[in-house]
Amino acid sequence: MIVTMWILDALALAFQASSAQQSFERGSRLFEQRRLTEAAAAFAEAVRLDPGFAAAWKGLGAAHAAQGNYHDAVEPFRKACELNPKLEDACYYLARALYSLNRFEAAVEAFERALRLDHRPWRVHSGLAAAFEALGRAREAELHFRKAVQLDRGDSRPEADPRIALGAFLFRQGRLREALSPLREVVRERPSSRANFQLGRVLYHLGSLEEARQHLEDAVRQDPSHSAAHLLLGKVYFRLGRTEEAEQHIRLGEKGLQ
Repeated sequence: MIVTMWILDALALAFQASSAQQSFERGSRLFEQRRLTEAAAAFAEAVRLDPGFAAAWKGLGAAHAAQGNYHDAVEPFRKACELNPKLEDACYYLARALYSLNRFEAAVEAFERALRLDHRPWRVHSGLAAAFEALGRAREAELHFRKAVQLDRGDSRPEADPRIALGAFLFRQGRLREALSPLREVVRERPSSRANFQLGRVLYHLGSLEEARQHLEDAVRQDPSHSAAHLLLGKVYFRLGRTEEAEQHIRLGEKGLQ
C-alpha cells in the first residue's frame, strides 16, 4: 500500500510538472505574439502548478514588465532570481524593475547579485551606475559607467553603447569637455540617433552651434520621432538665424511630446 501511494504521488507530481510546462510554453508563445495579459495568465498557471518553476516566474515578471506594470513584476522576478540565480536575466530583470520603481537601494543590491553571474556584465555595471547616480553617489556612478565602457566589446546595440551613457553622465555633472571624448568616439564608430543627440547637446552648450547642428540633423534623420532632438535643433536654428527651419523642428518636437 505504501509503495502504491508513493507511485500515485509520483505520477501526480509528474502530471503537474507536465501541465506546468505546457502552460509555460503557451505563455511563451503568447508573449512572442505580444498578447501580454494572456501570457501573464498562462505563466501564473504554470507557477501555480509548479511553484519551483523559475523560468515561469521570470516569464510572469516579464509579462507584467512589458505592460509597464513593474510593481507586479518585482515579486515574480525575485522568485526567479532566488530559485535559480543562474537563470539568464532573472536577477538583472529584478534589478531593472526595482530601478523603474525608484527603489534605488534595492536595485543596487539586486544588480550586485546579478553581477556575480551575468554573462553581459557591462549592462549590469550600466544599471549600477544609473542607480548610484539616482542616489546622488556620483563617484560610484562614474566608476560603474567607466567599467561598463571597459567591458563592452560591441555586443551592446549601437543606441545602448555605454559610452553614450558615460557622456550623458559627464554632461549632467557639468563636465562638458570631458563628455566630448566618449561621445565623439561612439559617433565615429557606431553612430546612432541617441549618440548624435547627446553629442549635439554638449556642443550646443559649449557654443559650437554649427557642429551641434550637424549632429542634431543626423539625430533626427536617423530617428524622425526623436522629440528632444527636434526641439534642440530648433533652438540651434534660431540662434543661427534660420527661423523657418527652427519653427518647423520645434513643431515636430512638440507634436512628438503630445
